[in-house]
Amino acid sequence: MKTIRLANPVLLLYLLYTYIGPAALNFLTGYESEIYLNPSNGVFSWLYAVLLLGIVGAFAFDFDFLTIGPRSLPRVLPSAWNLPVPTLIVFLSIVLGVGITGAALGLARWRYSGEALSSSLDLTTLLYVLAPNFVEMLLFILIFFRYVARPISIRVILVLVVACLSLTATGIGPMVSVLLACVAFLAPDTLRRWLFRVSDGASVAVFEGITVRKLLFAAVTVILGAGAYVIGDAIKRDVAPLDVIAEMEAGGKGAFAEYLIGRLSVHWYSLVVAVHEFVDVDVGGQFDHLMAPLGNAWFRFSTLTGGWMPSERPLNGSLGRLNYNLINRYPLSEREGSSPGLIASFLIAFPVWLAPFALTAYLAVYNGIQKRLRQRMAGRLSWVGESVLLEFTSIFFDSPVDFLLIFDPMVITAIGWMALGYGSREAAPDARCDAEDVERLRVKVI
Repeated sequence: MKTIRLANPVLLLYLLYTYIGPAALNFLTGYESEIYLNPSNGVFSWLYAVLLLGIVGAFAFDFDFLTIGPRSLPRVLPSAWNLPVPTLIVFLSIVLGVGITGAALGLARWRYSGEALSSSLDLTTLLYVLAPNFVEMLLFILIFFRYVARPISIRVILVLVVACLSLTATGIGPMVSVLLACVAFLAPDTLRRWLFRVSDGASVAVFEGITVRKLLFAAVTVILGAGAYVIGDAIKRDVAPLDVIAEMEAGGKGAFAEYLIGRLSVHWYSLVVAVHEFVDVDVGGQFDHLMAPLGNAWFRFSTLTGGWMPSERPLNGSLGRLNYNLINRYPLSEREGSSPGLIASFLIAFPVWLAPFALTAYLAVYNGIQKRLRQRMAGRLSWVGESVLLEFTSIFFDSPVDFLLIFDPMVITAIGWMALGYGSREAAPDARCDAEDVERLRVKVI
């Protein structure tokens, strides 16, 4: 009997982090959100939800019938890139200048401001919105790929990456990239040993042989992580970081725990509400929801081309915006949105009978992209590496149907990920490296 291989652990981690974990936390703690709806559903509705969860889980494994193209790609070490250091430094310097200008103009809150981005469209704003996506992809290359460059050059690049991402961060998520860039600068060898397996079938033992250096590294990581959370939340809420800390202290551990459960459960609530609305109650209207991002794409095209075809900006022009109105008890803002997550995205936009097929088709395409990305990495990922990969590529899970917006930073970012995966994939001159060379290449950093 042929062994079924775990081909894409990111999907299992996504299910655990986005649906299974939050569902368990809500059930065990009895938490009731004051912000989001959490309706009850019938047995059939839950069985349908389990079907969709099962489809996502199935794509984590190497089943023949779920594979488009070659079943597996040859596992060889890719040839090392000659990193264009001068070009990257010039690029990051330009982004840094844009970041400083944007921060001075208060653009860090463009996602949450009352004024739409299209109302104040200029070159600085466009660059400020788009640049962080390319900087994060550069950070991804520095962390996961194999390349040739002088260590001092890489450290200069990482300092610029930290500065650029800090100045263009728009919330907690982007600050995680700042955290990773700081860790890569402080302890690149340790980071790579945590991200990659040291041998087939085994990951590095993180706590084996605890030393003062490892404890110091862990402490610095925790401090940077806490700082990333506080600063990111301050940016989102437009308050000072000290105000965030003061609120956390005033609320106590229980209030902070409830806040975390609510934050982690947004996609879970989106699934529960979508199943209730479109399976249990069957309110319909999915076709209109599917057309919403296309209507917004037309408006954005008209705006970018000088308004030669006048078009009004739709009130609900994305699935994120539609989902915000669905799951919020009191949807007061006309600008905010809540990404529905992978499964709810297809439930909101497709009829019940078609959603499983649309989800399957999308996952087949996504699997092809991530398979190519894995082929280009410096080694096989550990579970820590898989978690970091999930963070970097979360754009594929937040709201897939909103890729129909076309003229959107998320679309440009997705194209960038495809270019990384489907670019040149030349193998090293001697792909049959002995075990010692493979080990050396996997843990060698910058």
